[in-house]
Formats: sequence, C-alpha cells, structure tokens
Amino acid sequence: MFSALSAAAPGDTDTWQDSSYSSERNGRMMAWWWCLDHKSVEEGLGCGSTTRMGPYDSQQRAATALERIGKREEEQVAKDDPD
Repeated sequence: MFSALSAAAPGDTDTWQDSSYSSERNGRMMAWWWCLDHKSVEEGLGCGSTTRMGPYDSQQRAATALERIGKREEEQVAKDDPD
C-alpha cells in the first residue's frame, strides 16, 4: 500500500536535491513531478505540493515514481515481517 510518507526515503536519489536536476525555461527553474490527483507527470508549477510527489530530475523518473515507491514498500514490509 502506498503512503505519502514513504515517498521520500532517507538517501533517496530519485528526488531533486539541487538545481542540477532542474531545467530552465524562460528564466525559471523547472522540475518534474508525479501528480496523485491526475495520475500523470507534470513539469514545473503544476498542481499543489500536497497532491504530487517529487521533484524528480526527469520526466521518466517522475513517471515511474509509484513503481519505485511500491517496490521499496514491499521490501520494507518483507524486512519487517518476522515470518
């Protein structure tokens, strides 16, 4: 099960850590996001920050964010399960 709290794990290299991951368009720094409301990738401002994950360094990383988070969550559940 996905939870918003699992979106940014410590040491997560998928998220935008500095301006080197963003692109510049019309003098503004842009980054890629996964919108939880629209279930699609957004670039730049897009929807509000409470309904999206990121920022990510590329459109591809944003598009596969839920897959990576789901995999991490499965690994954590397996690690926590005593059986």
